[in-house]
Amino acid sequence: MDLTGVKVIFKSKIKSLPSKSGKIIEANGDKITVKFADKTASFAYPSTFEEGMLSAEDPSVQAAVLKEIEELREKQRAEEEAKRKAAEEAEQDRKRREDEEKAAAEKERKKAKAAKSPSGAKLDLPMNRVKGKPEFFIVFQSKSRLESFDSKTIWAPKLNKYGQTIPHWASLALTQEGDIIFHYNDGAIFNVSIVTGSVTEAANPYKDPSLQEEYEKKGYLIQNDQYYELAKPVSLSHLKKELVKYSNYKNAPFDKNGNGNQGYFYWLSDDLRKLILNELLDKDPVFFAQIFPPDDDNEE
Repeated sequence: MDLTGVKVIFKSKIKSLPSKSGKIIEANGDKITVKFADKTASFAYPSTFEEGMLSAEDPSVQAAVLKEIEELREKQRAEEEAKRKAAEEAEQDRKRREDEEKAAAEKERKKAKAAKSPSGAKLDLPMNRVKGKPEFFIVFQSKSRLESFDSKTIWAPKLNKYGQTIPHWASLALTQEGDIIFHYNDGAIFNVSIVTGSVTEAANPYKDPSLQEEYEKKGYLIQNDQYYELAKPVSLSHLKKELVKYSNYKNAPFDKNGNGNQGYFYWLSDDLRKLILNELLDKDPVFFAQIFPPDDDNEE
């Protein structure tokens, strides 16, 4: 609306000052210029009309001005609301992308750390294989010890009698050719073997009737033809504090007292691996060199 030429009445905020009439001689965006009898003055538009400092003498013009102002304010409110929504959507989009990136990173972290057996059991192990380097495991053997030694194999059931996958059995399926296994019984390492083939599915191989009755028929089998027997078992009993400290992951082999868990076959973290290797090196360096040549870095 062109306000040029519109006659207006000025009402001062100072109540003691009288009202006076004038005419708008220029209207330029957010500013209007009014010529009064005694002077010319500039006013902000549309705030002076909204506040009542200026008003058109003609009621119909005044109504038109106020209507235009309301439409202008409505437009401004709509624009501000659109900006607010756009900013809100941008922030939501940023958070969504951030959450997706975090989820992807977490998925990759779990993928890198979490070992998963062929049986489908999620073992939640911080195991991250490096090509060409063996992983280390420990097997707790009592009744199956002699048969395992004679056959140069290690076997574990797939499921228990309730059809459940047991982590300390399923971990047997994580082994690969070249992996190292410490054989443990009564607080000491008594043998060390090397996996010489891939994991296979096999029936319970034990001849002992009690072992046949105790376990399900189907299971995992690894061949470990390279079997090294220590002249004297190497005790870990004096290392309980360290065994507890380093068994700080799910499905670790040692309990809160440093004793072997009530399980069978466990993966060893780097800290546990180094602890046991160093103990073997200290107690029987000849035996150690037989399995781990001097150029091997396993004794670090």
